Amino acid sequence: MAVGEGTEIIVARLIGAGDKEKAYHQLLRSLKWSLVITIAVIVVVSFFRYEVMAIFTDEPAIIQLGAAILLFCILLEPGRVFNHVVINSLRAAGDVQFPLMMAIISMWGIKIPLAYVLGIHMGYGVLGVWIAHACDEWVRGIFHYLRWKGRKWQHKSLLSKAELQAESA
Repeated sequence: MAVGEGTEIIVARLIGAGDKEKAYHQLLRSLKWSLVITIAVIVVVSFFRYEVMAIFTDEPAIIQLGAAILLFCILLEPGRVFNHVVINSLRAAGDVQFPLMMAIISMWGIKIPLAYVLGIHMGYGVLGVWIAHACDEWVRGIFHYLRWKGRKWQHKSLLSKAELQAESA
């Protein structure tokens, strides 16, 4: 999340300076590094998932469930990175309606129904809810990434061209 927020600041500054091409590549570079760091950390944590859970409780059932969720985070966290890092840059570029609509559609159309089906109907409980959460993060992350790659955000400025030119003069 910190990389996403930092990238948002840099992208906003670059767009404000009129360098949309540099902003485009900054997001891609930040996304690559945040994915590498996130995957490395979650792989290390997954190796020690039982020990991590034992810090918080002695209850074997909770340790087992928590360890399963930590292992599942190998699939969840890269999707969360896509979602958070790219969405922040889209907002910095002034493209706020698309991420909002994607959040509404994905959460209400995928996350909540899938959490119900997997968690309650199929009996996976908390793990089923986490699977639904991962699906939501990945769907939104991929759509946000495609939006960034398609460069539609370049036409969504919060200031008009005249305002930008007046500020730079």
